[in-house]
Amino acid sequence: MLKPVARAPLIRIRWRIFSLLFGFGFLAYLQQKSITVAAERMMPDLGLSQFQISLIEWAFVLGYGLFQVPGGIFGQRQGARRTFVIIGLAAFLATCRGCRPWDCRSARRSHRRSSRISCP
Repeated sequence: MLKPVARAPLIRIRWRIFSLLFGFGFLAYLQQKSITVAAERMMPDLGLSQFQISLIEWAFVLGYGLFQVPGGIFGQRQGARRTFVIIGLAAFLATCRGCRPWDCRSARRSHRRSSRISCP
């Protein structure tokens, strides 16, 4: 049995890990559901059908399913802290790479209607 003094830091670490898990899960859920909400406006602009939007949504589910087991194995081998740091940094870099300013400028030059381009 742990002493009360040694138990307090463990509880704080547990809440930190819980908050990281909750944050990552919330962001994944938000990304998946944002396509559903934005699909109505995206379909006419991009010329997508309802079936094509459903394929995009299905790709999220497939990606989650395919990475569950390898992600679990990776987490077991690397440890929780290192896994959270690596996955968090990978997700951050992937998000930052999504719309780079220089890509947006070239897109605006090629498409004279910059109102349809959603880059900042």
